Amino acid sequence: MPYQPLYRWRRTRIDENDPPDDNDWSGYDGEVCIGRIQKQLHGPMKGKWMWNLLATHVRVRIMPQSGFIDEGREAMRRVEERYHDLMRAKEMGEGLRPDDRRSPQGLVRARLSVIELAAEHFDPRGDLVDVLDHGVELPTD
Repeated sequence: MPYQPLYRWRRTRIDENDPPDDNDWSGYDGEVCIGRIQKQLHGPMKGKWMWNLLATHVRVRIMPQSGFIDEGREAMRRVEERYHDLMRAKEMGEGLRPDDRRSPQGLVRARLSVIELAAEHFDPRGDLVDVLDHGVELPTD
């Protein structure tokens, strides 16, 4: 059975001069755009779906934020899964005491929480898993 999206997806329309089509979709959590998928019509990725996590209302960043996959609904799933990961990482950061946000020890605790989250999604092929907005990158080897 094909994946059933958890969020509302609609054909992307940039403006009145850009008619929507079946090759470009945007996903929404309420009024917030969480991501976009686009079928590649040309080039080396022709026929693949590119997915992008776009939740710009959250300061924490997780990686990867985009990629390619064979099926459109699977691209939707990838955006939604990464959005859930992003919301969990955001909640971990918001769970810190105010003093923790200013202290080196508090930032270390926050980074370790995100590293634990990233470890759940480590890709042995070497894809970068998670990056904090503080610039901490997880090793890929």
